[in-house]
Amino acid sequence: MDSKQKYTIPGISKELQTEIQFKLDNKAKPLGPLGQFETIAMEIGVIQNPLLPVLKKPAL
Repeated sequence: MDSKQKYTIPGISKELQTEIQFKLDNKAKPLGPLGQFETIAMEIGVIQNPLLPVLKKPAL
């Protein structure tokens, strides 16, 4: 790897956060009952940057 290589990390999309939150809130469940899981789902969504993030090898 070239030591002069630069990476650009895009900022968090507020629009995407809003869309992900809307998607979480409109599941067949009361608002917020999954607690930490919903926070983790939001974090994964904004990191991967699609509305439907994918976990290929989830593990605990």
